[in-house]
Amino acid sequence: MKYIYTLLFAVLLILGMQSCDKAPQVPPIVILPDSLHEGIYVLNEGNFQSGNATLDFIDVYNNFYYNDVYKQANKKSLGDVLQSLSVINDKLYLVVNNSGKIEVIDKSNFKSISTISGLRSPRYIKAVSSNKAYISDLYDNAITVLDLLNNTVLKKITIPAWTENMILSGNNMLVTCPNSNYLFSIDIFTDQIKDSIQLSYGTHSIMQENDSTFWVLCNGNQTKKINAALHKIYFSNNEFRLSKTYAFEADEKPSKLVLNKNKSALYWLKKDIYTMSVTDSVLPKNPLVNANGKNFYGLSFDKKYDELYVSDVLDYVQKSNCYRYNASTGQLKGLFNSGIITGDFYFNY
Repeated sequence: MKYIYTLLFAVLLILGMQSCDKAPQVPPIVILPDSLHEGIYVLNEGNFQSGNATLDFIDVYNNFYYNDVYKQANKKSLGDVLQSLSVINDKLYLVVNNSGKIEVIDKSNFKSISTISGLRSPRYIKAVSSNKAYISDLYDNAITVLDLLNNTVLKKITIPAWTENMILSGNNMLVTCPNSNYLFSIDIFTDQIKDSIQLSYGTHSIMQENDSTFWVLCNGNQTKKINAALHKIYFSNNEFRLSKTYAFEADEKPSKLVLNKNKSALYWLKKDIYTMSVTDSVLPKNPLVNANGKNFYGLSFDKKYDELYVSDVLDYVQKSNCYRYNASTGQLKGLFNSGIITGDFYFNY
């Protein structure tokens, strides 16, 4: 009987492997192409204070995986903790958190254009126009205003908390603050705080459903015995209004809120991957994808193929494994190896 179970497991494993797409391969000759306009950027944080952050690139059409493209193009390491990436004016802005800088590189060949230095601990950069951007920061309690024409700091907008994710809504930038229970709006013309709303503690991820409807995930604080929560809010006429609150249990730690292509479903990590319709009245009890012991960390949505990309960072020392799942069924579609602590994916289609 034991032999039969072993054989059955082996057959199921083979069938499961056959159902997945082929993982992208490292090209036999490691030469960066002259231009890579479409594909997936893989952001690897690296180990804190080790200076081993890397940016990888997947050429989805040739199914090639290019490791550490910044170092290959510039003959130097990227820095310490690659936090996020934004494409602004057809350039890549790489936010390197613990190095206190943003590397601006050519999108076509990954070569360095300039370095924005002197930042304390930058998290995200979002353009508000073709010539101005906002930078959130872990330690500065302010939004840094950047002149995109010459990549210099113009001024700072004081906010009484650490600033994190941002989303542009008309003439306002909405800003989350993970060590507070507030969401702020900033007028992008005057660079002044316009309004704020008190939510649950730890405002972190924010997603936009439509012109006036937003979803905010609050991490809570287990030390302070504050539960995490998901909020549906309205923002119109420069004012916030709370619509609905979904409360998590005391021991639950949700993170990485994402929204699908047609803005009908939300996804987040809570050890496993969970999803719910934007019209659901209660939080889901069962996961879409069971982690089965994997250490899920980064989560992103590929809108072109309706797939979820999630990283398993293992022990935070080894290189990560990444998985692709069908966003509707949770079926595994493919897997590949990446860098150390893969934190995010950016889809450039």
